[in-house]
Amino acid sequence: MNIPSPKALVFDMDGTLAATEPLHMDAWLTVLGNHGLDVDEHWFQQWVGLSDAILAAAVVKDHDLGTDQETLQREKRTLFWAKARSSAELFPGVLDGLSALRQKYPIALCTSSSDKDAEAVFSNTGLDKYFETIITSDRVTNLKPDPSPYLLACRELGVEPLHCIALEDSPAGVTAANRAGLYVIGLTTSKEPDELEGSHIIFPETRQAMDWILELQ
Repeated sequence: MNIPSPKALVFDMDGTLAATEPLHMDAWLTVLGNHGLDVDEHWFQQWVGLSDAILAAAVVKDHDLGTDQETLQREKRTLFWAKARSSAELFPGVLDGLSALRQKYPIALCTSSSDKDAEAVFSNTGLDKYFETIITSDRVTNLKPDPSPYLLACRELGVEPLHCIALEDSPAGVTAANRAGLYVIGLTTSKEPDELEGSHIIFPETRQAMDWILELQ
């Protein structure tokens, strides 16, 4: 795919705009540890970019924890909400970058987080005011790496996917955006470059990717 002349932008949230992946990880490791499952940061890396529902379902399937998927999700989310409302942070330069980009493009958020997860992040960052539309896991049936979330974001922006740029930090997100037909910027804020297969271009930091977009003609 050639470098586009974009008409709209679609951002992932966790690990792309917000430095919240460690908060998700800490919440999950605490909850699973409370149920007797000893897992670590290395184990969690396979779930970056995927929804709580996918992680919880896999854990219940693979381990006898004496509890169910819904209980694990509820406990994790309660802990994450408390962490996010008090300490969620954005990556450097993100707000300034969004302020500049929204002068040129309509912007959507496309996250595997739930409505309440996103609201907890918004409450400490003010991130939500920059988007024309916000797609969460509550708004779609099929989650990343399925293309459905990105297709819905483009539809609500009123722009064909081939005229949109997606910014993603996870393999699942890159795959979803690629399958939907967007031009995909991969960010190595969470993963190594070779794990972001399907990206059309890769940057180490979100603000660098934003500046590149701002320079497009």
